[in-house]
Amino acid sequence: MSANATLTINFTSQYADGCHRVVYSKNNPLGPFTTVIVNCTLGIGVACSETILVTVNPEDCTPDIYYGYVQPCCEEASSLVGRVPWVAIVAPTDYQCLNYNLLCDNPVAPGGPCAAFNITDCTSAVVNIPAVALGDSIQICVDATVPPVNAEFTITGGTASCLCDCTTYDIENTDTDAHTYQYFDCTGQLVGPINIVPGPISTICASTGTVQVDDPTVIVTAIISPCS
Repeated sequence: MSANATLTINFTSQYADGCHRVVYSKNNPLGPFTTVIVNCTLGIGVACSETILVTVNPEDCTPDIYYGYVQPCCEEASSLVGRVPWVAIVAPTDYQCLNYNLLCDNPVAPGGPCAAFNITDCTSAVVNIPAVALGDSIQICVDATVPPVNAEFTITGGTASCLCDCTTYDIENTDTDAHTYQYFDCTGQLVGPINIVPGPISTICASTGTVQVDDPTVIVTAIISPCS
């Protein structure tokens, strides 16, 4: 997904007639370059700025780096004289989605479980988190400072981005009956519950630590392989 963003370059005029070049390249300091001519207020030492439109992918976990420089128009464009370099890093907005661990340790009903509840995931969809057994933990990926869960859970985490930390998992049902699992994918969307029958191994890419199973006979194995 692409989205528009802006970069504002602030600089001090080096040329009396105010004409300057703002030159920049995306993710490569060697180019190709885009050049914008800026006409500042007349005079040397005058504050000046230029806002440029850029395109970013807010769901990409890799920041975009813009390399550029400002140069007075009185210098030849090919000359290194008068160039003032700058670098700008545009970080994806989805770094705001964080991984939280919810421990069911205070159920209303003696012995549990902790009640099911709804959250808004990182795609702005309202999803249901099923009931959790006393003593068990689940992990969720949400775009919130503190997830709005009930008092039956103790909340920890909230310091690591879940969208930019994804792992490959093998899911195997070792029971004789069918079971289910669910997980948050790398866009922060809850996937599942998914039925899994005994025997075949399913391979998924999930936000690290968010795979949830309905029975301990469903074995979740993390493969040391980043994914997206």
